[in-house]
Amino acid sequence: KYMIAHDRAVIADGSNLEFEFKATDVNGVERDLMGFRFPVFGSDDEVAGVGGVNIDITERKQAETELEESTRLLRHVLDTIPQGVVKFDNNQNLVVWNKQYQELTGLPDKLMTPNRPLRDLSLHAAKLGHFGEGDPEDLADERVRLLFSGEDDRSEVRGDENRIFDVMQRTTDDGGIVITYNDITERKRAERELEKKQEQLRIVLEHMPGGISLLDADLNIVLSNDNFYKTDEVPEELAQAGVPIEKAVRHLIAASSPDPKQKERLIAKRMRDMRSPEAIEIERLMPSGRTLSTRQVPVPGGGVVAVTID
Repeated sequence: KYMIAHDRAVIADGSNLEFEFKATDVNGVERDLMGFRFPVFGSDDEVAGVGGVNIDITERKQAETELEESTRLLRHVLDTIPQGVVKFDNNQNLVVWNKQYQELTGLPDKLMTPNRPLRDLSLHAAKLGHFGEGDPEDLADERVRLLFSGEDDRSEVRGDENRIFDVMQRTTDDGGIVITYNDITERKRAERELEKKQEQLRIVLEHMPGGISLLDADLNIVLSNDNFYKTDEVPEELAQAGVPIEKAVRHLIAASSPDPKQKERLIAKRMRDMRSPEAIEIERLMPSGRTLSTRQVPVPGGGVVAVTID
């Protein structure tokens, strides 16, 4: 009945017909078939019969099903990760993206369609001022040129509402590009707050009468004030962040102890003292004749804070 209905439709319309259907083969296995029906015309140009061809498309349907499942899983993965992700093909057209990308960039739904040219998206962003001042058309062209320069890139980009994105671009083997957007607004805000607090701490340290230094667990200088190198009578370059405190210790002991063996013993003792698990106080007579008192206190996690006064 199903086939007869199609044949009658071809006879009635006098036109070709294409349809999909399922059938069971001689082994009892269900197959997917594509049916083609076409009218056969007689000498009077009237439909005299119906011709037809059935093609087995089972493998193609299976491949389509597998592709749909892979696409669904890919979409699920893309929508799960926190970063925005987008891919453009080698023709500079939009291929795939996740919802985070659209949310982070603020691109409207009307622009987010497969095969949409990258330039359309770039022009929209340029008109919103995301690429700085200038003619939006020129800025959009420059953006596309940079993205498809063939070089991987990483940059910070400002979006709507002063949001800041860490943008990474990678060229794919097929000549397209993949771009990831990571919202780092809160991280940048925290960095600014930290810089502000560090500057406030620096001001406090510089106005304290003694020399102050903070060492990490490896006894490298983390921070110090100017009075540290002035009070301890060491060169300024030995009091910079990242410099091992042992260099300053060696400089001081070398100036006061000419005996090499005694010098190494004094250096070893001073370094042991700095690793003391308890707070200690040390008095030192400097080559200049000044007497310094240093109080050092271990800090949680390793390291020490030392305060030296004349």
